[in-house]
Amino acid sequence: MVKVDRKIGEKTFTKVASYSNDAETLYKQTPFSFKRCVFLHNEDLYFIDGFGDVYRIQTGSGESDKVFSLSEDSMAGSLETFYRDGNLYVFSINHEDNSAKIEQYSLPEGRRSGEMLIKHFPELNTFNKKVYLYDFVMLQDLK
Repeated sequence: MVKVDRKIGEKTFTKVASYSNDAETLYKQTPFSFKRCVFLHNEDLYFIDGFGDVYRIQTGSGESDKVFSLSEDSMAGSLETFYRDGNLYVFSINHEDNSAKIEQYSLPEGRRSGEMLIKHFPELNTFNKKVYLYDFVMLQDLK
């Protein structure tokens, strides 16, 4: 992460996470969505990598720590993320069993706080045998 002081142009570099230096690891650690992999909540930044690990980065000190990981079954297929009001939402499609679900994670608490299975997903998918996620927005919380 690079923090830039706009007034004086000073740059501070901070290492958020460390990975092995091999081709497979470099490929897997790439975020799912470059446009939605960093979220600002209160005074902290949150970053989700391609392994499903979520890191909190303190904007003042630049210190980072891993706060939680996505569930393993969410990582089995295509997924897209969305942030709102302290919650990270993960929409995942499992191509093996053609199922879909949305999980809600509380960033401050570092835990999964809700899940919604999308019923009859195969019947909803009438236009393509293999669906990939391109965008995802939550309009209200899972409750």
